[in-house]
Amino acid sequence: LAQGSKVDSKLILAAYLLYVVSSNPTSSEISYSQLFTLDLGLSPDAEFAIKENISSKEWESLLQLTEKYPPEIFAVIALTYDLSNEFKTSGSEATPESVVRLAQRILQVKPQDNVADVCCGYGTFLCESALDEPSANYTGFEINTTNRLIAEIRTRLVSDTTSINLTDVFDLIDDNHLQQYDKIFSNYPFKLPLRHLGG
Repeated sequence: LAQGSKVDSKLILAAYLLYVVSSNPTSSEISYSQLFTLDLGLSPDAEFAIKENISSKEWESLLQLTEKYPPEIFAVIALTYDLSNEFKTSGSEATPESVVRLAQRILQVKPQDNVADVCCGYGTFLCESALDEPSANYTGFEINTTNRLIAEIRTRLVSDTTSINLTDVFDLIDDNHLQQYDKIFSNYPFKLPLRHLGG
């Protein structure tokens, strides 16, 4: 969530942070500085994004929500918030639900399958698939740092067997890295320019 990130991404980050904190028994007492000193299970990238996007004053306002709503409400917001406006302004589009369902029927992910999502965006396919088959192992690959963080946040809410890697997918192809996966999904963001054409 670097400078210039959209409000939608900040909302997902705030909802996730509220979920993590409200799941903690002493949530109403967690100060802004303690977000970074207590072991809340936040990744270093999430901590960095919080520092860059949520001020101490904003945290004071957000923290009051933990007294009004249970953790599940914040998780639902992070998972189901419509990110289509964010995608439109970034030049890409979210994977439509119909495409996710079709891919799931075609791939038929089984327990213990190693599944890759190339150009995973915000992790829509990974979240839906992890909910349908939680015993599989999922890996997402994304080049955009904001998208990767949002995918990490969303998949952490539904699965312990998912990882999201920041990488150029063309490097994966060059290294034959994708051969280790049983199933591979990709909904390439076609509105983005191709940087690697030809040899």
